[in-house]
Amino acid sequence: MNTNFNLIIKRIINNDFFYPLVMILALSLALSKYYSDGSLILGGEGNTVLNFTEHLKLTSYQWFSIYGQGMINLAPSGTGVNILLLALFENLTKSTVATNFILILSLYYLPFLGMFLAAREINLNNFSAFLIALFYLINPSTLQYLTNLNQWNASVVALMPFLFWIILKFYKDNLKLFLFYGTTTAIFSCAYSNQPLNAIANISSLISLFIISFHLNGKLIYSEILKKYMLLLPAFVLFNSWWLLNLFYSAVDAIKFYPEAQAQSWLSQVSNNTATPLFKCLTFTMLTYDYGYDFIGNLHNSFPGHIIKLIPITLVVLVCFFSKEIRKVKIIIPVFFLVLVAMFLTKGVSPPFGEIYLFLFKNIPLFNMFKTPTEKFGLLYIFLFTLLLLFIFLNIKALKEKNIFQLIFSGYLIFCFTPIATGNIIPDHNIGHYGKSVRKYVEKSEETSFKATINREKLNYKIMSLPGMGNYQILMKTGRKSYYTGWDPLLWTNKGSVQPAFSSHITEFYWLLDKAPVKKLFGMLNIGKLVVNPNLIPWFGNVGSGNPDTIRDRLELLPEKRYGNISVFNNYKNFLPVVYSPKNIFIVRDTVQTID
Repeated sequence: MNTNFNLIIKRIINNDFFYPLVMILALSLALSKYYSDGSLILGGEGNTVLNFTEHLKLTSYQWFSIYGQGMINLAPSGTGVNILLLALFENLTKSTVATNFILILSLYYLPFLGMFLAAREINLNNFSAFLIALFYLINPSTLQYLTNLNQWNASVVALMPFLFWIILKFYKDNLKLFLFYGTTTAIFSCAYSNQPLNAIANISSLISLFIISFHLNGKLIYSEILKKYMLLLPAFVLFNSWWLLNLFYSAVDAIKFYPEAQAQSWLSQVSNNTATPLFKCLTFTMLTYDYGYDFIGNLHNSFPGHIIKLIPITLVVLVCFFSKEIRKVKIIIPVFFLVLVAMFLTKGVSPPFGEIYLFLFKNIPLFNMFKTPTEKFGLLYIFLFTLLLLFIFLNIKALKEKNIFQLIFSGYLIFCFTPIATGNIIPDHNIGHYGKSVRKYVEKSEETSFKATINREKLNYKIMSLPGMGNYQILMKTGRKSYYTGWDPLLWTNKGSVQPAFSSHITEFYWLLDKAPVKKLFGMLNIGKLVVNPNLIPWFGNVGSGNPDTIRDRLELLPEKRYGNISVFNNYKNFLPVVYSPKNIFIVRDTVQTID
């Protein structure tokens, strides 16, 4: 009986689906506390959309009309298969919470799955493939990076191993390679929305081609690599032409508004704010924060934590230099070299030899897009280091050496797994004297009612949100010293939104709100409603005289409707539609005229 039971257990564990299913369960449990009360996970620069169906409708054009006074869509790939699938799931389930859960689960699960498939394809056993894929997901940098919940940026983390897997699996079949590579890039089209990450994704694909060619042939055959690349490049262009054409059309003009001096200033600022970047690369913490209220600050920034974080790089160096077995494997050296190059680029202009990166930044065309090297090249570095681990696992044959390596590496992964095991996968963050920011958002009934009313109105107008926030980020109190931070969820309607920016004149702006010309000016800017929401704190600047009660008093002559404590003022009297026929035309030459 025991023999049969052990046999069943062994078969289950050795099944290809076992570890992927275990990971789905682990991530689902880790995320459960964020959904236990019907809440959503929003905030930061990432997950902001509450209605994917509406988002698909509003952003499927070359021109975004819903942001400010409108703007060119510089990331048409962002409205791709991901939004289409989420909108479809949203309509099938009729549940925003369920759709939100699927999105967040996918952001964490797909990087693991992609690397697991790649490891299995290269003939690693299930357990070793699981360890490799787990490292790729839960090393401190990746885990912290994913907490931004930015599906457009985070998708690159999943895309790189999936493309490696596709190239490896269909390397000998040109037709299937063309079709599956093109299809995969189209499915992950949102990963190409951020242009520096777009470049990183394509660089990783080219490097994967070199590595796989070397692995299969035992040497580099440049003519073969060139032929394969001339297959992959057209596949990418063909399957993604629906957004590439729009991108090229708009990007030419956009580049003109991005001065080199601005890019270099940003590069210097990022470098100055990143302490000891080389050590952070060695410990895989280059994308983490140094302060408390998050699992990185609390768990990893202790002395024992620093020692544990050095385990992967220490193991790799020891094995590569002292294992006779590994030293004989030809592919180890070139992959190790690529890891070093990626590490060097990740540290940017910081020492040592930071002037080399600065030279590349100034002299190589388009290289100045990498003004945040820690983030962009950091993802490539993690990907390549994982591949190095993959080939080490693949080529360790000595049982004793293999067991020791796996045992120590597994201990490191248990340490990194702590945030998932404790349900702290999306940590709170310190925001200074305010307290901490949280990613849980529970929509109030008055907010639901407001958005439903706005979405039913057929008139096309813009909403001005007051008090102004000077940025897309707001604070919304959720508890004692606890705030939601991110985009204002109240403004996710089918109407455009405008927020006044903080400046030295913000005080004057608020005091002028009761003046008739100002309301007419709002009307000329297509602003049909002014929303005063006292629940918000515009924390990216000085609030000045933007007290909600004061603002209400200055708008009292406009028709008002209340949704809880949210005031909505109707500016229809002064409102002008986007397209209208003026009654009078004034021609102004040489002199300044006041038009009333």
